[in-house]
Amino acid sequence: MSATIMPEIISVPFEGEGSGIGALTWGQRELLRASRLAGHWIPIGGVTPQLPETWGVEDLVVRVQFLMRRHQSLRTRLTRDAQGGLLQALSAS
Repeated sequence: MSATIMPEIISVPFEGEGSGIGALTWGQRELLRASRLAGHWIPIGGVTPQLPETWGVEDLVVRVQFLMRRHQSLRTRLTRDAQGGLLQALSAS
């Protein structure tokens, strides 16, 4: 018999530079076009070293806060304007 570990949801507050709503960049438009042509979302990822076994939740929270502060793209959502066009919405926190 094995134990079941239930996942927790941990809220990670963050703050970063910039906020507002604006037009998509050419890169965002091109990635969206390519995704539509491919018929699926094209994942864009990164590589990070394996985390030390000694790390706890607090260490992960600090790392996520750093990444969110540094990378505006992680704080950007797509939204629609009144005519149905796409816009990007950048959150500062």
